[in-house]
Amino acid sequence: MAGLSSDQIRETFLTFFEKHNHLRIKGASLLPKQDPTLLFINAGMAAIKPYFTGKAVPPCPRLCNVQPCIRTKDIDDVGDRHHLTLFEMLGSWSIGDYFKEQAIALAYDLLVNGFGFPREKLYATVYGGSEEIGLPCDDESIEAWVAAGMPRNHVIVLGQDNFWGPAGEMGPCGPCTEVFYDCGESYGPAYDGVDPETFDTKRRYIEIWNAGVFMQYDKQADGSFVKLPFKSVDTGSGLERMAMVLSGVDSVYDTDLLKPLVDFAVAQFGDYQERLVPVYRRIADHMRATTFIFAEGVRPSNEGQGYIPRRLVRKCMALTAREGCPNFDYEGIINLCIDRFAAAYPRLSENREQILEIFRAEQKDFSKVIERGLAKLDALAEAAKTAGVPWKVSGADAFYLFATFGMPFELSRDFVLERGGEIDEAGFRAEFANHKKISRAKAKDGEVSEISLADQNKTVFLGYDQDSSTAKVTALLVNAERVNEASGTFDAVFDQTPFYAEMGGQTSDTGTGKIGGIPIEITAVRKVAGIFIHRCTAQGTVHVGESAELQIDVPRRKKIAANHSATHLMHAALRELLGTHVHQAGSKVDENELRFDFHHPAKVTDDELWAIEQRVNGWICDNIKQTTDELPYDQAIARGALAFFGDTYGAIVRTVQFPGASVELCGGTHVKSSGDIGLFRFVSESSVAAGIRRVVAYTGLKALEYAHERELTLRGISQKLGVAIDKIPERLDRMIEQQKAQKAAGKAASAASGEAEIRTVAGIPCICQRTLLDQKDLRQAALDLADKHNVFACLLNESDGKAAVMAVAAESLVKQVSAGKFVSAALPLVDGRGGGKPRMAQGGGARIEGLAQIEAQFEALLTAAKL
Repeated sequence: MAGLSSDQIRETFLTFFEKHNHLRIKGASLLPKQDPTLLFINAGMAAIKPYFTGKAVPPCPRLCNVQPCIRTKDIDDVGDRHHLTLFEMLGSWSIGDYFKEQAIALAYDLLVNGFGFPREKLYATVYGGSEEIGLPCDDESIEAWVAAGMPRNHVIVLGQDNFWGPAGEMGPCGPCTEVFYDCGESYGPAYDGVDPETFDTKRRYIEIWNAGVFMQYDKQADGSFVKLPFKSVDTGSGLERMAMVLSGVDSVYDTDLLKPLVDFAVAQFGDYQERLVPVYRRIADHMRATTFIFAEGVRPSNEGQGYIPRRLVRKCMALTAREGCPNFDYEGIINLCIDRFAAAYPRLSENREQILEIFRAEQKDFSKVIERGLAKLDALAEAAKTAGVPWKVSGADAFYLFATFGMPFELSRDFVLERGGEIDEAGFRAEFANHKKISRAKAKDGEVSEISLADQNKTVFLGYDQDSSTAKVTALLVNAERVNEASGTFDAVFDQTPFYAEMGGQTSDTGTGKIGGIPIEITAVRKVAGIFIHRCTAQGTVHVGESAELQIDVPRRKKIAANHSATHLMHAALRELLGTHVHQAGSKVDENELRFDFHHPAKVTDDELWAIEQRVNGWICDNIKQTTDELPYDQAIARGALAFFGDTYGAIVRTVQFPGASVELCGGTHVKSSGDIGLFRFVSESSVAAGIRRVVAYTGLKALEYAHERELTLRGISQKLGVAIDKIPERLDRMIEQQKAQKAAGKAASAASGEAEIRTVAGIPCICQRTLLDQKDLRQAALDLADKHNVFACLLNESDGKAAVMAVAAESLVKQVSAGKFVSAALPLVDGRGGGKPRMAQGGGARIEGLAQIEAQFEALLTAAKL
């Protein structure tokens, strides 16, 4: 096999597919865009999913790239031969283009002829079908592998593992075929060529490429499958595994991708120790993944994306502390990682200081946790040893470490198990669930974070009519504890407030104020049992009972109110234009945008969105005065008021009405008149669940800025194409048709082929052709054409929205006709400039329409160019 470095493997893969008409695209961010189902990009396809669902048009039906991916489900398996948290996926895709036969042929060609894999070492698995769900065996893939050159007894038919699709859900799916490499006899017995049970994919046969997920079915709600209107192929190969096999090493950690990091870890521990191999590997893997995640700006937290780097960093720190290396140079391994991968991923070096700053903060925070938590575990182990009983950590002790010291359960579990002890995970989960249950029950009784506010009266909300007020501090809380005085960050309860608390989908107000003369900043407000809890920061010390002055951020409130009122008008327009089945399923309103989820069975078309947008803006132009009433719930509903998703209503409800347009039950803040909204523009429309659509929109100046940015984009396209904005679709259609025609004929080779039409004008043999070549290829194409056929060659080219004229006279004709004279006479027709000599001349202009005129007047122009 070829002894390729990992960098060479990347380039070999991409170059191979480029030669087969695939467009190389950049790897995307690790952070998914508009995909709430993922914490991180976990496969190459995840970053380009809209191309496969039809929500976006790919720049080319054939694509390839290298995409960093995070697989959180593999974290606990890291340390063996091949599991990783972060890996690089070599991916290629066909979107509505070629299918199984060519995908498999390309895969086999690259593996055998590109990477040099011995044919006898390669095996492929295919889907065996299922009578239960009514899908046949993937015989097409079997035939394709055999046709490509793989022996039939190397193609193994397996079950559900070779079918890719949404488990129990609807959507695109299909069979897949995977390629395995035979690591040899030292890794176990060989496949007997008959029984799939003897095909050991744990040790001897290692997967090196999912050579094709063949998306050909659409799974329906009833579990049946129908064929998709177009078929696609998604392939993926882990670079680390490919490098492991091609390098002939035992694990991915011995490749040039990870070995420098492993060696660094070994050096930090001193002498190499066989028992620490899994530790070296985990540190190398976890710190590489952490470096990539921190480069994206993700900061450690206890939930969401931030929990993953927190878990990885803290696991490494616990490992080094436990194994007697508390001063491990983590910044050194981070810098080494950045230097190793910056050539392929420049974002790492560009964000070096950010990566180190985020790490330092997390390292500082967790050092104290480790010291206290591990000391407690050591004490429990010693107590068990002294008592002469097996060491078993109870669920209660594990939860105590978690709740008191902040020691993640996974770290406690790893520490205990690797020291030969036992830990009651089920007991921990039960303790955790009970804690959540108690917290929820106490919150319902009017308590916040387990601290009772039962002595507090409900807060009087003044914010519908006032943006500032005086107030009295009735309670202060620091870290969920009631206190009489506070400074820094704390929670405050006032007897009255102009600050709106987050509820009903609307974000809370923010603002400033003073308590006892001490300036405060209020960054968030929440409401529990009628009590408004203000998150505050202050430089001085404040006290319960002191007087306060409160002031909301008025410009921010106005933006929120505009977005909230626009949500009501939009809801009414949706029901009016799509049908009364439309009901809110969720919403989010803040100062930046409005997001609205609603029940609707189909995608809202562009025409429908435009009609809704026009209706809302019409109501805005009407400047309808907003009115508010408080009515019994039944009476409000009888009057046509709509109740919003997720809200709880009392006997008396507040209705917000824009007469003639909308009436809703709502406790939020709104504009005084619809004209205050200014402008309404949709930004996106998408699906969030079966039968649930989501729209995002802007209002006011942000909507105007959005429209302006789109106008600038259209102007830029217009300038590049050299046509008016309203002519862009026509120009694009024509370019697409021309590209199709040119593709059929080939590029420069077609211009120089024997099929070129040669004619004689005024005694001069000549060829005149329309082309769509890259500008850099034009000169050589004309020279090849003229010299091959011994003619005067004229290429009329369109590229990047510009016209070009290229003329070349064969050496035998330079005394009979002048290319320079021809081009000089032709260029005015394209509003262009240029020139040249009798042998060769060229020029270009912005008027593409002139190329047709040159073509029509070619004989006259050539006759005039005779010498």
